[in-house]
Amino acid sequence: MKTFGKIFILFLLLLNFLVLAYYSHSANLNFGRIDQTIPLSDAIWLKEHGGASNFIKLCLTGEYKQATRQPLYTLLISPFAAKDIRFFTKSKLVSTLTAFLFIIIFFFLIRSDFGFLVSVTSVGLLITASTFVKRFSWVSPEYLLITFTFLTWYFTAKGFENNKLWIWGGIFNGAAWMSKSSGFIFLLVFILTYIITGLKNKTTGKLFKNKWFYGYFLAFIIVSSPMLIRNVIVYND
Repeated sequence: MKTFGKIFILFLLLLNFLVLAYYSHSANLNFGRIDQTIPLSDAIWLKEHGGASNFIKLCLTGEYKQATRQPLYTLLISPFAAKDIRFFTKSKLVSTLTAFLFIIIFFFLIRSDFGFLVSVTSVGLLITASTFVKRFSWVSPEYLLITFTFLTWYFTAKGFENNKLWIWGGIFNGAAWMSKSSGFIFLLVFILTYIITGLKNKTTGKLFKNKWFYGYFLAFIIVSSPMLIRNVIVYND
């Protein structure tokens, strides 16, 4: 297939996404559903206490005490936080833009490994899945988690071929955890996969001598350090 044809097919898929996103936004008019009020109120609080630029200080002083939600989505919507219905609309757009960005990343990374046909088919199936479409307009961190978890998986898997890529795996894993606490699960998956791979290849003697293995954890800690330090200060956890 010629380049123009491939671009046109991708354009149609993205156009389909935008149409579905429009209808999804129209269907989500009640910010009281699915706990959408929590990130909105958190963002308003954050803006009233110095905004995203003051977040690290709020963590280090223990003033930021949100215990049920991770902060990355709140940080993204806090610059335009306001006690106004338009804030709800703008926050929904952040979710939609994050989903759009995920589709672009997903397409090009899958294409680089499996070719155009597989990538375009995968995107087509993805954007027509009812659960995926429904969440386009939710005020929630789901698409941040999905995006960073996918990037974590991609660079971690590639890291078994080129260990240096584990640094990127750790960075994105930290971002996934900062999006939603379930992002921590992939850290455990990485450890388990690393050990199993070492046992399978009979390289257990070198298993914990790989500096890039530790680099993964260092990258994770650096990215997630504001919340890790906050948890120690506030909750001794």
